[in-house]
Amino acid sequence: MDDFGLPDGYTARNVAVTLKTVARGVAYLLTFIYGANATGLAGLAVQLALYPEEEEEDGEDGEAGEAGAPPPPPPPV
Repeated sequence: MDDFGLPDGYTARNVAVTLKTVARGVAYLLTFIYGANATGLAGLAVQLALYPEEEEEDGEDGEAGEAGAPPPPPPPV
């Protein structure tokens, strides 16, 4: 056996190296996705800290539901 703990057989060594390479690639991919997600969430947190959203309170001024209501029909001719 080598220093890396690989098997002595040719086919077994190739399979072990392939699986190790695939596992390492998947780990790098998942790390990148996790890092990109964390970066996006941090950017969103900064954006919300600098420009907070104002909460809309429906129903307190007596005009609840007008923002999403369809326009009134045209008057009859």
